[in-house]
Amino acid sequence: MDEVLRSQLVERKERARRAGPAAAHATASDNVAFLRGVLLARGWPHRSVVGEDGAEAAWLIALNADHDPEFQRAALSELEQAAAIGEASPAHVAYLADRVAVNEGLPQRYGTSRTPEGVPHPIDDPTLVDKRRAEVGLSPLDPG
Repeated sequence: MDEVLRSQLVERKERARRAGPAAAHATASDNVAFLRGVLLARGWPHRSVVGEDGAEAAWLIALNADHDPEFQRAALSELEQAAAIGEASPAHVAYLADRVAVNEGLPQRYGTSRTPEGVPHPIDDPTLVDKRRAEVGLSPLDPG
């Protein structure tokens, strides 16, 4: 376990959570620069290396990097590789994949991204969304 990296990731997540509107963009940019360095040096922070809370913090940093879509795409690729070997959450992949798709003007696959009014952004083949969600451990969009 890399306690130093784990602590850095968790602290950055907490700092972003506490940041007010005026500091949010600067905090997000700083967090992205930090995580970009981690990805370049070591790839996606595996949960066996940074624990569940460190892995979640890394994911949240990437998820909230809407100001840097190129970074989000690169982070998604690294996250997918980690999930393929059990070192990241498939649900985290789903959320980030949907965020990347929506930010690129494409339909999302898992229905995790919503408008400010709570309506899901357009979904690619909505008849399959609950099957795809189940595959990554997410509950159905329509539990009925």
